[in-house]
Formats: sequence, structure tokens, C-alpha cells
Amino acid sequence: MYKDTAEIYDRLTSDVDVSKYAIYFKEVFNKHSKTHPKSVIDLGCGTGRLTFAMAEKGYDMTGVDGSSEMLSVAYGKKGPGILWINQEFTELDLFGTYNAAVSLLDCINHLIDSDMVEKYFKRLQYFIEPGGLFVFDINSEYKFENIYKDNVFYSVDDGFSYIWQNHFDKKTEICTMDMTFFQKKGDVYKRFESINKERAYSIDFLSDTLRKSGFSIEALYDDCSFNEPTETSKRIFFVCRRMD
Repeated sequence: MYKDTAEIYDRLTSDVDVSKYAIYFKEVFNKHSKTHPKSVIDLGCGTGRLTFAMAEKGYDMTGVDGSSEMLSVAYGKKGPGILWINQEFTELDLFGTYNAAVSLLDCINHLIDSDMVEKYFKRLQYFIEPGGLFVFDINSEYKFENIYKDNVFYSVDDGFSYIWQNHFDKKTEICTMDMTFFQKKGDVYKRFESINKERAYSIDFLSDTLRKSGFSIEALYDDCSFNEPTETSKRIFFVCRRMD
């Protein structure tokens, strides 16, 4: 689904302050890590914006993503040396273990089959050292039911515009996101479309699945904070520890 959108992904996510999140992950490590992590894997790294931001803070970073197009964009950027790996979450087969893992921008929600979530967690625990942290975020159920639901979003800018139409199926808990893009190429505009699906997962389901997969739950936080999530939290962070 990222074949056409990879080259504009950074523009689509330009409102996400990755430097702020890199600082946040470092603060989470300082608060919860038994030892300060050095090697960190960024799961669902996309075009590498967070990966580079973490590397600039001194972490030895590896970026993993299922999209070769996204990784091509990341590889073409200038910055600290980073290992890029093209693998799906459920097929992780890395070259060793890491002190910690991070994942940003609701990568878990993209796994619309609940069995895939468990398979992912079970694969991941092989590649995080015992006691190491796994920190990730989700789009909350509240966000799907009240923000995304059947709403339409759009953006009109110089040389680039999009229309984003959502349909949230409460029965399946799957949100279908139908996006149409218009990008200026010379004197004409190129139109292309992308259909994305995300699934709403409850905190209870993810917590149970993590525990069955070898992780303990250290904390749950509201977006980029150390406050507990509320009923109206739109983004929730899980801080998990690989069991010894």
C-alpha cells in the first residue's frame, strides 16, 4: 500500500514531531530501564524519521519495515549509519538481540488479524534481551469510534493535496481509510489512491497477548506523557519488559 505514498510519506506525517518522541523514548528508558540501552530497534520505521532522531541521541539504531519503498527513501537520507531491514513484523528474523525496541505511529493497529499480533509479539521477544524494554503506541478505541469513524479529512496545499475518507465497522473493529492524492509533477498533477486498514484493539486484549508472549506490562501512558490514559485518550503508549 506504500508503493506510491512512500515518496510523500514525510509530508503526510510532517505534523508528527519525531524529535519530541525521540526525547520521550529516552525519558521512558531513563525511567524504566534496568540498564541504559545502547542498541535499539525501530519497528515499522517507515522512512526513518524517528530512527535518525534516535540515532542522533546516541543509540545504535536498526530500522525494520515491511515496505521496501519506505526503506528506499530512508536509505537515501543523509545521517548516522543505520542498518535497514526489510521484514514483516510477523516474520522477524534478526541478526541478534537488542537492548530495547520502539515503535511509533500505531503500527500494531495495522495488523488487522489478532492472530498476527500474537505472532508478532512472540517473534519479537526472541530479539530483545531479557529485561529489555519494548515501547509502542496504539490508536485508541476512542479515536476510532469518535475521531476517525465515518469522517472525511482533506488537505489542500501548493503542489500536494489529499482527500481521506474513513469507514469504521464497529462489528469487526476495522477502519478502512480510502485516500486520494494529487501531487504536482511539472505542469500537471498526478493522481493516485491508497487504501489502508487499521483495527482497534483494547488495552485488555493487548495486555493479555503481551503477557502470553513473554512481556510484562510496566506502564500505560497517555500520548507523549507520563500520565495515565483516560477514556478520551487518542494515542496510548505501552511500556513492556521482556521477561527474564
